[in-house]
Amino acid sequence: MLSMLVAILLVLPPSAASAEAFRCKQADGKVSFQDQPCQAGASSSSVKVREPATSAELSQPHPTRPARAVTPPHNNVPKTEANEDIRAANQRIEAHNRGIRCDRAKRNLGVLKEQRPVYRYDQKGERQYVDDSARAAEVSAAQRAVAANCG
Repeated sequence: MLSMLVAILLVLPPSAASAEAFRCKQADGKVSFQDQPCQAGASSSSVKVREPATSAELSQPHPTRPARAVTPPHNNVPKTEANEDIRAANQRIEAHNRGIRCDRAKRNLGVLKEQRPVYRYDQKGERQYVDDSARAAEVSAAQRAVAANCG
């Protein structure tokens, strides 16, 4: 039990220590900060003083200011080579996506050609069975999808 309490206390972060300081403005206009309340005849205000921020707190972005964009260091790759690399990567991604669409279209066509009831889900999440007249239109749409994505 005691070891569990010690473990919990070790895991908890230390609370931010704060102290109170007093800002005193004398009649002649001089301002001073002190840990005791101001003497009579001086205007005073209370100031909260926090413990200095840790490095972890400093690394976090300010909550009211957006984080500044960090520009990457310039490398010596010409712009045309970088654009070609980007185009090649986009082509690989598009080919992968086309393969996924092809597989989905083939699977959909196979289900529609089987001699069993076919259903779709409507916006309410309820099953809506596809009747024979709509099935022919669905088969032709699935065949067009296979031709467009698998060719």
